[in-house]
Amino acid sequence: MSKMGSLSKTLFIAFEIVNELYTAIGSGILGMIVLLKHGIISNQPLKTLSVLTLTTVSLVFISRTTEKLTPSKKKVVLITGCDSGLGFSIAQHASNMGYTVV
Repeated sequence: MSKMGSLSKTLFIAFEIVNELYTAIGSGILGMIVLLKHGIISNQPLKTLSVLTLTTVSLVFISRTTEKLTPSKKKVVLITGCDSGLGFSIAQHASNMGYTVV
């Protein structure tokens, strides 16, 4: 295999790991379960174990460092496109929590 070929393969594997890591973190526990199933099916235990470990550490870190928001009329929420749908629901929720919605 040429040098460029091995570099491309390494970059592809790195991309796969980062992609799976973001998917698992974004999906939480369900994402970890899907990753575990995929790792068992694809017979890639080392990659699966490393991604699951990084995901677990990341989720623990995120859950411990998340700031609790305290609503206040002094805090303003700016929402664009809030005439209907998701934007409207977010605007209503923020208003109900005590934020000033613009």
